[in-house]
Amino acid sequence: MRISDVFSSGNSLIGLKITIDGIFVMNCGAGYFVENMDAVEKKNESILIVHDNLENTLLSCVPAFGGGKISYCDKASISGFLNYDPSNDPPYLLSEISEFIIYKYDEEFRVKL
Repeated sequence: MRISDVFSSGNSLIGLKITIDGIFVMNCGAGYFVENMDAVEKKNESILIVHDNLENTLLSCVPAFGGGKISYCDKASISGFLNYDPSNDPPYLLSEISEFIIYKYDEEFRVKL
């Protein structure tokens, strides 16, 4: 499923386990998925990944970019439960992650969260 599918579904997917394919971005400690590379800076068009130790977990098993505010910006796939909180920016959240795969350097990195 793509980010645009989630946004166009209204609230029909809230509370359900879904799998998202897109671009994973880790920007200043916040991890989120966007539709494509053109949307990397458009956090309002993203789905936030909820995990207490996400960046440290990634740094221990997936090579990161160095020297900038964005430590990851890669094709990825993730499965978890979709939530919606209108007081949050962005309001769509993915939690209880069961599978997370980052595609980088022609390799597949499976991240255990």
